[in-house]
Amino acid sequence: VDSKVPFAVQYACRYWVYHLERSDVDPQEHRGIVEFFEARFLFWLETLALIGRLSDGIAMLQRLETGLPVAAVLYDAKRFLRSHSLIIEEAPLQAYYSALVFSPEASIIRRLYMYQRPKWIVCAPALSEDWSVHLQTLQGHASCDRAVAFSPDSRLIVSGSDDKTVRLWDAATGAERRVLQGHSSSVFAVAFSPDSRLIVSGSHGNTVRLWDAATGAERRVLQGHSSSVHAVAFSPDSRLIVSGSHDKTVRLWDAATGAERRVLPIDTVPRFLSFSSCGKHLVTDRGTLRLLYSDCRCSHHIFATRSWITDNGEKLLYLHRDYQDSFWFVSGSVVISTGQVSHALKLDLSRGRDML
Repeated sequence: VDSKVPFAVQYACRYWVYHLERSDVDPQEHRGIVEFFEARFLFWLETLALIGRLSDGIAMLQRLETGLPVAAVLYDAKRFLRSHSLIIEEAPLQAYYSALVFSPEASIIRRLYMYQRPKWIVCAPALSEDWSVHLQTLQGHASCDRAVAFSPDSRLIVSGSDDKTVRLWDAATGAERRVLQGHSSSVFAVAFSPDSRLIVSGSHGNTVRLWDAATGAERRVLQGHSSSVHAVAFSPDSRLIVSGSHDKTVRLWDAATGAERRVLPIDTVPRFLSFSSCGKHLVTDRGTLRLLYSDCRCSHHIFATRSWITDNGEKLLYLHRDYQDSFWFVSGSVVISTGQVSHALKLDLSRGRDML
């Protein structure tokens, strides 16, 4: 590639936006920007793909001001690149082939460059009128994805998979940042710490692992569960980690030392865990668990076991077998069930408790 694409051209393709930002030229009056999008955009994508820097293109497009006279084509260019980055990265000339042909009818980039499509493409497929809500596909896992989460600052995405890896992605560009390896089996749960510096993951191998989000280094392995881990979360101050397992326990860990703080037996397998804002209760998909005795107003005691809905341990409602294996979510006194049946069940126990 270096023999065909001089270093000066490679540099210009990677950094022209940053030079423009630092220049004295008003971007809104720069005719060259208009010409770039109208005549050279696909050449730029092809070059970035050839030198292995296509993800830089998304980052640069996002730095351009939306108030430019090319605001509409700039938006369309970002959608075009996000939608077709995988195929262009693998085969750069597809920027002129499938990327154009499979862009929506209203795409400005498609309209500007469709004349460059191969002449043997005589009949384009019927497509949607405009871009869909699907922004981009992140590809890298070798097997089924099991868990995904955004960082609190929305800059990163973490995912866990049956391929035993945890992967970190740039949310703005879709570029894969790191591959975190250490689990010996499928990763079922992932979460960021509130400060976005740490990642916790839980796996089918019964372990919880703590990672450094910046370096990808494994900090600790938390062992104690006797079955697969399906839910993980950090406390609001990032000092505690909670995990829920198929062994029907919720375990509380010290994030700094890895020491197990508490074991809370429950009657079901938690699929969702989150700390309350006060940090003294755990919100699960089956209800709220008290961690500390307090007068915290976020406390609710409605809980859904496999067979019963309870209030402070008192059995209120027996669950029909059609609902026993469903996914439950409890928020305050409202209980919602979906999953095994063809419809959802919603109960407001604050209004109907006396009728049960």
